[in-house]
Amino acid sequence: VHGCPDAACSFCHLAHRPPPKQRPEKQLRNVFKAAVQTVFQMEDHQALRLALKNLAPQHPYLHWYIIGEMDMYSQCVVASRELH
Repeated sequence: VHGCPDAACSFCHLAHRPPPKQRPEKQLRNVFKAAVQTVFQMEDHQALRLALKNLAPQHPYLHWYIIGEMDMYSQCVVASRELH
């Protein structure tokens, strides 16, 4: 027989950290979403870009949420231009 049969043996078996969460808890996600929605209300495009640039590195979920919102924002802008 090869290896240590005792899975709890700290000498033979390294303790693993729990896997990272895929996304933050609902309450924090709602805070992130509210912050991004507030930023998208800005009329000044330079201020909008700077605010998004400052928000994105705060959390990986926030980074990907901003990318998704930017895609939707771009689609809305294109659609509104087609109406005019």
